[in-house]
Amino acid sequence: MTTTADSRAGGAPTALAAVMAERGLRTDEVASAARVNPATLHRWSTGRFRPRGPAAERLAATLGEPAERLFPHLAGRTPLRAALDRQGLSVRDLARRVGAHENSVYSWVVGHYQPQPELAERAADVLDAAAADLFPDIADRLHQARTASPAAATWPDQAAAQASRSDLARPAERGEPSRLAAVLAERGMTATGLARAVNVTPSTVGKWADGAAPTVEHAEQA
Repeated sequence: MTTTADSRAGGAPTALAAVMAERGLRTDEVASAARVNPATLHRWSTGRFRPRGPAAERLAATLGEPAERLFPHLAGRTPLRAALDRQGLSVRDLARRVGAHENSVYSWVVGHYQPQPELAERAADVLDAAAADLFPDIADRLHQARTASPAAATWPDQAAAQASRSDLARPAERGEPSRLAAVLAERGMTATGLARAVNVTPSTVGKWADGAAPTVEHAEQA
């Protein structure tokens, strides 16, 4: 395929098609430089399909344009998702490297929860980025953790990170995640790990994470 990028039939050209047309670039040469299939690139340029992850970042780098400009659907990515895409890493890759559960890392990537400062710093090291840029919602906590004296610095910080027993035992509001689910995600823990620690079944912990209230004894142990 050697033609320049086409616009969407009957509509305005995609941003990708417009950039390629402005520069007189052919689909085959751009595809070769970005290491994607020419037919796939053609589908992206016509708006029939939308790329995700590393492929979009490679194409953006090839054209010297922000990925979000070429593909507006990527504009809603969290900074962590964008960093993973730039590095060509998956959620599983990051989970393995920072020592957290894959489900927890996924919750950070989509913005449902924020990690504890120690895990945020590990992720930043892996992705060659500033932790505050990856997790702007906890920038203040990250700064406090770095500036704390060695004697006062603990991971996770007791005042900011440990949920009170009453918080863990309180049933979740309808439609809202439980505090326990948030704590598990923040600390990169699994329901199985907590179940072993408090001597209950993983399904029981799963019910607590879904909002069911544990007994006071189990809340104390958790």
